Amino acid sequence: MKEVCGSDNVTYNNECLLKKAACEKFTGIEIVKKESCTACMSSLGLENGQIRDKQISASSELDKHHAAKQGRVSLISSPQDSSWCSAPTLDMGTQYLQVDLLSVHVLSGFSTQGAVTEKFWVSRYLVRYSLDGTDWILIGFYEKEESHKGRSKQFQGNTNQSSIVHHWLKPRVDARFVRFSPTSFFGQRCMRVELYGCKGSHLYTDKGKICCNKKCSSPFSRCVKHKGNEEKCECIQECPKAVKQVCASDNVTYDNECLLKKTACEKEEELTLVKNGTCAACTSSLGLENGQIRDKQISASSELEKQQAAKQGRVSLSSFPQDSSWCSAPTLDMGTQYLQVDLLSVHILSGFSTQGAVTEKFWVSRYHARYSLNGTDWILIDGHEGRIK
Repeated sequence: MKEVCGSDNVTYNNECLLKKAACEKFTGIEIVKKESCTACMSSLGLENGQIRDKQISASSELDKHHAAKQGRVSLISSPQDSSWCSAPTLDMGTQYLQVDLLSVHVLSGFSTQGAVTEKFWVSRYLVRYSLDGTDWILIGFYEKEESHKGRSKQFQGNTNQSSIVHHWLKPRVDARFVRFSPTSFFGQRCMRVELYGCKGSHLYTDKGKICCNKKCSSPFSRCVKHKGNEEKCECIQECPKAVKQVCASDNVTYDNECLLKKTACEKEEELTLVKNGTCAACTSSLGLENGQIRDKQISASSELEKQQAAKQGRVSLSSFPQDSSWCSAPTLDMGTQYLQVDLLSVHILSGFSTQGAVTEKFWVSRYHARYSLNGTDWILIDGHEGRIK
């Protein structure tokens, strides 16, 4: 018998019982640790000093006796040191105390406390976590409860300066950085904190599939077993309201990566994240017209003659009167001739344009486009449902 801890903060006697509970409750319960849940509820080191001063930072500090490093539960360092307090500001929710755990941990919960020497404490606060210190996720964002939908969960803080208030997370989260943002306070915006959990990350994250045999076509859908043992592939139901724009491979800008994945699943398309930010920033000419792409980077399956060579296959060509465009040698094999451009390194390709010959009434009315990372393996752009575009 090997105990496991589920993401619902329940200890199961073995993994099979966890899977059984997940199926019966129609929820995706994850394995957090292959041991009891209490094994992942230890203090992570703010109180005992295992978390060093340099790992604790803040948006601002009231003074040297209320610095970020004093934001530790049960702080006993010197009589004048009290807690972390932010500088005075009217902007609620913008100030924060932050802890860097240096590596990814399973975060099971946290606790808060007021100041040591003054009657100052935080009564409500928000908590965010991050894996990289750049992209932050709000803990407890209401998505489904109609009475709170679209609002952020504020955790209940303290009612005096000395008592410690705990909160345990269901489900637990993987985090390296944790940030506390006070939203209401008594006296001054001051707090001391502790984190609880264990080093490592969730061992099982493929939600829903523990009860299903159905294979889902989209990488962004999951198999869910409904009442009556009906198995269905479901797309992401809700996405955060937070805006962190991303550009996808369909050249569309999405408000965040979650919406990109949701759209890909619903449309049954293979969409990938191309870059952070808007797509408009990646639509510049790569250099055929202006000559940044050299002649030697342009090749072809064949050439009609030297005035219709591969190097003449540039939009708005104006080199010599006799130069016209690239033209292939005559052939009856449609689709076998090609004009090829080597960009010398991997680029994001947002689009392309074509033009007919300069000096003759010659042009291409339909064509295929393929791309490659190595010049050997070629992928047809926009093949759809077995048809070639």
